[in-house]
Amino acid sequence: MVKPVITYTVIAVLFFGSCTEIIDLKLKNTEPRVVIEAVLNASDSTFKVDITMSNDFYETGDFEKISEAEVVLKKNDEISYSIPETEDGIYFSENIETITNDEFQLSITIDGKVYEATTKTPYSAEIANIIPAPFIPPGGGQQNDTTQYFQIMTLWKDSLGVDNYYRLKAYVNNSFSAKDYILTDDRVGDGDTLGVVIVLELYSGDLLKLELLSTDKKYFDYFMDLAIIQGQGPSSATPYNPKGNFNNGALGYFGIYGVSEFEFMLP
Repeated sequence: MVKPVITYTVIAVLFFGSCTEIIDLKLKNTEPRVVIEAVLNASDSTFKVDITMSNDFYETGDFEKISEAEVVLKKNDEISYSIPETEDGIYFSENIETITNDEFQLSITIDGKVYEATTKTPYSAEIANIIPAPFIPPGGGQQNDTTQYFQIMTLWKDSLGVDNYYRLKAYVNNSFSAKDYILTDDRVGDGDTLGVVIVLELYSGDLLKLELLSTDKKYFDYFMDLAIIQGQGPSSATPYNPKGNFNNGALGYFGIYGVSEFEFMLP
């Protein structure tokens, strides 16, 4: 039996842009602040850190990349990795192996100031099944003979007795929607088969890829906050910064996730 899950960000139709996830942070601050986006992929053992300096909230343009930072990742207070800068503001390393409940501490030194964050490797989950079903949006039909709407259910088995957090990402023809965040946890259905449903507009011959990210809570909380902020709309109250897990006033997050992938081509 598939247990219902709380899906915090539900989307009717996904719109697809570039193949790289771009986080559009509209930050509330009166002076520039360090922004750190750090992710350890437990499935392929890669670790990437993107370090920038924010603009004032009312300024426009890309964030300034921060080079020549000292980036050190430590696992279980035993093994240290010095993470090299591979391009301006990007620090990347491979072969960072991890298992469930490994604890990592990330330390970043910029102009003598140290920013730190810690997190643990979450339990992993594997996509068990994908169930596509034709779908007609309320109040409308197909746009043309080649366009189809599909209701896609993604199913996976949750780990019993622990708090688990998930993010679902969808790609069509290798293009990813960075506009919407599909987030859920196992507060309803701990240890059961869980499912999330999304509706996609697809064309015949489209390649659909779904990624189920089993995330740590700190990654989940950050993107939950970001989803809420982005959903406020232009007439909302004064914006606020998404809550990260770095100290010393740095914005951003350090998170760990495992990835399970499934793909198929629409006939």
